[in-house]
Amino acid sequence: MRPYNKAGIMKNESPLDDLLSQINKWKIEAASHHNDGWTRKHYQRMLDEVKLDLNKTLREIEDGEELDNYD
Repeated sequence: MRPYNKAGIMKNESPLDDLLSQINKWKIEAASHHNDGWTRKHYQRMLDEVKLDLNKTLREIEDGEELDNYD
């Protein structure tokens, strides 16, 4: 049985689930026409920043720059 938060919503079971859930919330907010342009832009900017940082990290891993810790 999964634990529930104070709002009665099921909590995610892992940090990865938490991260993906947060990204999904930002995606919804960035696309929601209920939000004004400033709010949508804020969430889109956060998504763009995550994408840039993740792509940079993946390139570093592919290039072997971050593998020194595992030798």
